[in-house]
Amino acid sequence: EGSEHNFMMYPLVVRDETIERDDLVHFLEEHGIETRRMMPLIDQPVYVDMFGPMEHRYPVASWINRCGFYVACHPGLDRADVDHICEWVHQYFGRVRH
Repeated sequence: EGSEHNFMMYPLVVRDETIERDDLVHFLEEHGIETRRMMPLIDQPVYVDMFGPMEHRYPVASWINRCGFYVACHPGLDRADVDHICEWVHQYFGRVRH
């Protein structure tokens, strides 16, 4: 009570194997939409040192590392900002599908 969640990032995962995540990310960045790659926890040096390579043991995490990214999200984001992000995502997929 008396507190709120402060959203920082909104995760997206590209499920279509014909779409390159990095191409989409670059396109969004060109249109003023800040992005970040997912935090690949299974690839962190400390965990690799402790447990060895883990990509093969966690295929879903590996897939998310390859295909996922975040778009910026913050308390000041308004409906127009969300519409802007959605519009450019739709533009990208409309462009690559033709």
